[in-house]
Amino acid sequence: MIAIEIKNLVKSYGSFNAVNNISFEVNRGEIFGLIGPNGAGKTTTLRILATLLQITSGEVKIFGHDLEHEADEVRKIISYLPEDAGAYKNLTGRAYLEFIAPFFGDGNRSSEIVRKGNGFQKPLSCLLDSPCSGLAGLAWMRSSAAFSVHLKILK
Repeated sequence: MIAIEIKNLVKSYGSFNAVNNISFEVNRGEIFGLIGPNGAGKTTTLRILATLLQITSGEVKIFGHDLEHEADEVRKIISYLPEDAGAYKNLTGRAYLEFIAPFFGDGNRSSEIVRKGNGFQKPLSCLLDSPCSGLAGLAWMRSSAAFSVHLKILK
């Protein structure tokens, strides 16, 4: 099954093409990376896949859902965590979990997510009481990704 299908994708800002006619497919379960120099369009492509940017032209499908016409359905099945996710660096991991949980469920569901999150086992448990500002970029990205994945699973 094709997880991501991109055909002739273009993203333009005025006369500048940030993404210039790219096409590729990623199969379900396949690990796929975008590699290239700064300015090659990697981040723009990921932001398009995350439904944060609209395409200029081309076609993008995620698990058969047309990104342009079914963005709400796509958002139900994806997660996107950029390196500069804007996490609140003065919060501990536990405080960040309490902050982010309501985005994944409200009321009792949010409380249940926090309760389960507070029960994380090592190595995540040590991140709960650490300030986010004390974590190196890669460690923060990994812990944020872990929280995102766990929240998606706990949901």
